[in-house]
Amino acid sequence: GLSRASVPVAVFDGAKLQAERGLALWPRAQAVLTHLGISPEVWKGPPAAYRSRDGHWLSSSVSGNTQVWTLRQTELLAALSEGLPEGTIKRGAAVVGAHADAQGVSVTLSDGRRFEGSVLVGADGAYSFVRRRFFEGEQSLLQDTGYVSISGVLARGDSAFERAASASETFEQPPETFDRPFETLSGGSRFALVPLRGGEALWFATHARDRVLGGTGDGGGASDMGEAAVRTPELFTRLRALHAGWHAPIKHILHAAACAEAEESMRAHGASTALHSPPSSSSSPSPSSSSSSPPSTPSPPPPASVRIESSVSLPSGWAWGNGRVVLLGDAAHVLPPNLA
Repeated sequence: GLSRASVPVAVFDGAKLQAERGLALWPRAQAVLTHLGISPEVWKGPPAAYRSRDGHWLSSSVSGNTQVWTLRQTELLAALSEGLPEGTIKRGAAVVGAHADAQGVSVTLSDGRRFEGSVLVGADGAYSFVRRRFFEGEQSLLQDTGYVSISGVLARGDSAFERAASASETFEQPPETFDRPFETLSGGSRFALVPLRGGEALWFATHARDRVLGGTGDGGGASDMGEAAVRTPELFTRLRALHAGWHAPIKHILHAAACAEAEESMRAHGASTALHSPPSSSSSPSPSSSSSSPPSTPSPPPPASVRIESSVSLPSGWAWGNGRVVLLGDAAHVLPPNLA
């Protein structure tokens, strides 16, 4: 918005490459994009309805004319950056230093570059450097909720997804449920499926950290993000066990996600053989199953296809501005990953 108003802007993007994520945009966010003349290609549909673990619908997704728009995060970022003057976004280096006084602000990047300006806007997420630098006291400290969110994006064109959908075991619910957003709640845990355009889907699962990570995280609670080092095969073993007995198509989605991750790992290491073992109708493996042991020779970690994020919060009721510095988004008011 500032750039479109002819206000000179520099955006510093030091984000590391992470797994793709899907986003849902509610009416207020839609109105902002429309006002700015930004129109990314999106899936449009009703909000997700709640379900119980046995599949019963607990609510209706039809609430007036409310629609959500869903898309990949990379698609939204591309739409936001389109049309910006060349050089506006400075990529590849994180902000490691910042100063503000009555005359202006300055930032220093990890590659040594330094920039000066009039105002510093910290839109750098839950673990905001800007918040830690300029906002002191308990009100600016993250609070760990004890939960983690695991999420991913699946394409219906992916071989793993198609094979899971056509597995010998039939669905307990009609296959249309793949196109109907839902969020299933049970005992403090949840699982959701939200369609994306082109037949893709965003899925996420939220659990207490010790249940899904089994103490294999960094032990520090709300870090950014020690949990991401957990071996993905073990993670999916735990997820499938935690969701044993939950309604279809949850186990098929997790199976497809596990296959997609394994095939991505094989491609990264030069293999081409596809993996597939349909989800069994028998009980899911125990989280502590040791049917497969780690390789004796460590191999480089494959590209991640799932995101593992701590659910954190910030106290409410504190000022998000301090002189020439202001916070926006998760830097000021953190949303749980499943609401992002």
